[in-house]
Amino acid sequence: MAGVSLNLFAVVLIVSLKSVCPLTKAPIRETEYGEVQGMVTTPIQGRSVANYLGIPYAKPPINNLRFEKTQRPDPWDEVKVTNELPPACPQTPDMTYVNLHSKGFNKEDEDCLYINVFVPLRGPAKMAVFVYVHGGSNRVGMGAMLRGDILAAFGDIIVVNFNYRLGSLGFYAARKEGLTGNYGFFDQVTALNWVKDNIANFGGDPDVITIAGHSAGAADVGFHVISPLSKGLFRRAMIMSGSPIAFWGLAAPHWKPGYNIAEYCDRELCPRNRDPQDFRDYLMKLPWETFTKHEVTPIPTDYTEVLTFPVSIVDGEFITERPETAIPARRTNCESFVFSVTRDEGSIDVVHAVKFVLDNMKKKTGKFDEETFREVLKWYKPIYPNVPNLRDLILHEYGGWEKFPNHTEETSVLERYTKASTLTLRGEKRERALGKEIVP
Repeated sequence: MAGVSLNLFAVVLIVSLKSVCPLTKAPIRETEYGEVQGMVTTPIQGRSVANYLGIPYAKPPINNLRFEKTQRPDPWDEVKVTNELPPACPQTPDMTYVNLHSKGFNKEDEDCLYINVFVPLRGPAKMAVFVYVHGGSNRVGMGAMLRGDILAAFGDIIVVNFNYRLGSLGFYAARKEGLTGNYGFFDQVTALNWVKDNIANFGGDPDVITIAGHSAGAADVGFHVISPLSKGLFRRAMIMSGSPIAFWGLAAPHWKPGYNIAEYCDRELCPRNRDPQDFRDYLMKLPWETFTKHEVTPIPTDYTEVLTFPVSIVDGEFITERPETAIPARRTNCESFVFSVTRDEGSIDVVHAVKFVLDNMKKKTGKFDEETFREVLKWYKPIYPNVPNLRDLILHEYGGWEKFPNHTEETSVLERYTKASTLTLRGEKRERALGKEIVP
């Protein structure tokens, strides 16, 4: 897409937040449901951007619409003021992940299906459109973690981000109980339809839409690439630091929805003696805070015994076949798509290991050595349970401690391992293999 590159995206992520002052009203724009008016920011000197924040793209998924597929919003008569970020969707365990990107943001509510649109005021007559799907394991995060006004100003493009249902409220599946799962994906499809139908009124070109996602958002974008429900909604796709074919991306073929009901009951979230309808009715009445407080969603995959975060399923509607078969067969919805990872991918898990590493260094050798590494490896469930002596193989690959003169370099070994074992091991290598099949 013209004006957009991964380097540009990286620049946006590191630009510091600025206060918006004074508040200037943006031009009124028309949508299918009513008119909206946002505010103007100037994130780069001489480049002003109209921000339309918190436009409803769906009915609130509350009350009888909880655990239901997304419905389009009701129309409104007056001009809707859209100059404030909407609440994030309920997430577990708290808003820490959001605050890493949007410091001090603390709004959270089940009424959260809103979209944000960022339009350069002096952009081209018909601008390309960049739609961002946020990451966070489909359990945490919000669309506005990406500063859309900065990217719009840099690239002279329209930037769109949005919220979608997370965790159990977005992905819980138990078919016997009438819970079909993948609700977060239906939110995303509805948001993409909104963009397709309305973006021309903001100066965008509905025929030049690129969707992009990071981490779990990247996997989600990968599913849109193959979903029949997303056909015709975008032209290109960017899959960054995640993959629909990662081991955590999709439940294993043998998994039967309903597996995790017992976990809720074990946490006293439902009656012990229940029939399927009673269980569903019970969940419908719970406050959303109960889900975020007690959430656990164990789902077996091909590579681990369980995963403790939400995962998508082949539901026969949004996902009709597995990506590792659809992509090589070129059953895809876009003109082109890009798989990418970052250089220090595994660092995200190094952060979680820091406390253990530091404690061990104080108690023992004072540095990150082979003994510490062996202990750290116990943290990771083998993603290839059929590979014998997996820990020894990892040590052989990343060992050779005499090569590392100080603990800082030794710590890089952990980064290399976590890169291999998390976001890319079941993504990057298989994507390369898929690429060989796709490219003549």
